Amino acid sequence: MAKDMVTPIESKTTERRKRFARIYPNRLKKIKESIIILGNCANKKNYEYPKEQVKKSLIALAQVLVQQARKFELNLDIMYNDNPVETIDLRFKLEKDDD
Repeated sequence: MAKDMVTPIESKTTERRKRFARIYPNRLKKIKESIIILGNCANKKNYEYPKEQVKKSLIALAQVLVQQARKFELNLDIMYNDNPVETIDLRFKLEKDDD
């Protein structure tokens, strides 16, 4: 086979890599921006928040990061108080005030 010929498998792989390169950075950017905006809620001049609720919410986000890293065959270790976040049981619901 000539050097300049691309097999169907190589072509499909190239297509998938291009698709990833096009989609992944934008999705990552949106997630990062959303997390930064979420951090704005820490401004005590504008918000009052229960620390326990924030702690559990951030641990839940960390658990999602660990799970998603596994999908990419990455081992992401995030700890909270010397415990892996994925072992922390978070049975809670976010409370929403009606006012």
